[in-house]
Amino acid sequence: MWHGIVSRDNGESWDIPHRYVLAQWSGQSHPQCTSTVLLPDGSLLTAFGAGYRIRRMKDPDPWLGPQDVGLVRWRPGPN
Repeated sequence: MWHGIVSRDNGESWDIPHRYVLAQWSGQSHPQCTSTVLLPDGSLLTAFGAGYRIRRMKDPDPWLGPQDVGLVRWRPGPN
């Protein structure tokens, strides 16, 4: 499961008890290279490398497989 966490004071603190579930999968990989931008309407767009279809394979690289990208548009609730 992958969460979004909001800071309302420029990263000084994080509202960890109120996490947003942005993605969930049962694959071998965890989210990689996340990036989030604030859109003009106040929503957020988060992109991340998911790799949820990666399966253990044979040599030379046992984790080589499809590379997936996730995009989630979301809006944090009020304080």
